[in-house]
Amino acid sequence: MFDEIKVDVGAIIDQAVAMEKSAESLQEASATLFEKLRELQESTAGGASEAASTMTLDTIGKIEARAGKLTRNAKVIRELAALYDAADREGARSFGD
Repeated sequence: MFDEIKVDVGAIIDQAVAMEKSAESLQEASATLFEKLRELQESTAGGASEAASTMTLDTIGKIEARAGKLTRNAKVIRELAALYDAADREGARSFGD
C-alpha cells in the first residue's frame, strides 16, 4: 500500500552544515565591511562619504539578513533530519530490525 521512503539523512545534514558555513562567511564579510566603513567615515567627510556610508549600511543589513535566513534554514533542516532519523528508527523497531 505504501512505498518505502528512503531518506539520506547524511546528505541532509551536509546541506545544513554547508548553510551554516555560508552564514558564518557572510557574518565575517559583514564584520569586515563594517570595519572598512568605520575607517572610511574616520578618513572622509561630505556628501559622497555619507552616500557611501548609507549604501554600505544597507548592504551590511542585507548580508546579515541573508546570514540569518541561512542559519534558520539550517536549523530547520537539522530538525527535519532528526525527524526522518527518528521515524526510520521507529519503523525499524516496528518490523523487529
